Amino acid sequence: MTLTSIKTTSSERIYMIDILRGFALYGIILAHIGSIYLYELEITSNDLTGMDNKLKKLLELFIERKFYLIFSLLFGLSFSIQLQNAINRNKPFVLKYCWRLSLLFFIGFIHNQLYPFDILQIYAFIGVLLLPIRKIATPVLLAISISLFIFSCVFLQFDGHIKDSLSTLRIQKVSLSQTLTHQIASGHFFMILSLFTFGLWAGKKNIFTLGRIDPAYFKSLFIFSLISLLILKIAHNQFSIPSFSLPLVNISFSFLYISIISLSYIYLPHLKLLWQSLEVVGRMGLTNYILQTIFFYILFLFKSILFNGGDLYLLFIYANSFFFFQILFSIWWLKKHKQGPLEWIWRSATDLYRVTNLYVKDKSLCDTPDQIKSPL
Repeated sequence: MTLTSIKTTSSERIYMIDILRGFALYGIILAHIGSIYLYELEITSNDLTGMDNKLKKLLELFIERKFYLIFSLLFGLSFSIQLQNAINRNKPFVLKYCWRLSLLFFIGFIHNQLYPFDILQIYAFIGVLLLPIRKIATPVLLAISISLFIFSCVFLQFDGHIKDSLSTLRIQKVSLSQTLTHQIASGHFFMILSLFTFGLWAGKKNIFTLGRIDPAYFKSLFIFSLISLLILKIAHNQFSIPSFSLPLVNISFSFLYISIISLSYIYLPHLKLLWQSLEVVGRMGLTNYILQTIFFYILFLFKSILFNGGDLYLLFIYANSFFFFQILFSIWWLKKHKQGPLEWIWRSATDLYRVTNLYVKDKSLCDTPDQIKSPL
């Protein structure tokens, strides 16, 4: 498969999803430097001055709370693909999917020892809720997704402790019950389930699995997102509705980014290096997500040496440098392997036998349709 081709073979369907996943991972590492990890330096936005202050404002506006929404949507989309694959092959799905989520929960539990805001356990918990709605018609799925989104906005009105809880949960052991309580109280639980459901809807609508990737969907999404942001900006200036409008702004930005990346992929196929870089990182999404945590964990062990006061711009440089390393590492690994190391372990444990991960021959980075079954 060449990057100049727009035809959506089964392989390219996965390829496009991996590009979006890789893009989401880049946004997540930037979001971390501007929010949670800022607390680890024991400073606040008020302590930032000059370049750091401007950078923080840019991260708040364009990055924070936008990319985990894309990640969540892709989880639901991958669920839909896995479900359809099982149906096409006449294989059982429910038990294997539940076992797969149990393994994801275990991975998240280990991850939580380094990172108290682990999302993998939440994904595993909420992912089970997709099973009862997997056979529901697409119009009803869309209605459920919208209803859950509105519900999450309502919950946000009663959540005055989000900012405070971040400081109290600063890089320490946090139980699953505490995490779930925070996710529900903040509305994030319903937001994630809303995006899972929307991803399932998108999969059932075959938005990413047409004979060609149809630009009409993404053009409409681009226009809708842009108009929504404009309306919200005007409403924000005229009325005092910051808490309710925040998730609307975030989801509008998320859809805007998805449409921009998708349309750019369709109309700018010659940007092969960009698409390949995002794709390889996305194919190893679980591995790279955990690697980002390890990177930050090690980085902050030496915070007294590496940071002077705040120096958010230094953290920004470190994060971008590490993401570049992740691109190189992913390219190197996938030249000889079909999946990332954690993806391979996850799949082998799911199938209860050791899956072959080495290529028999040197193949392209986008080799087979079923390389990645992971929802991450």
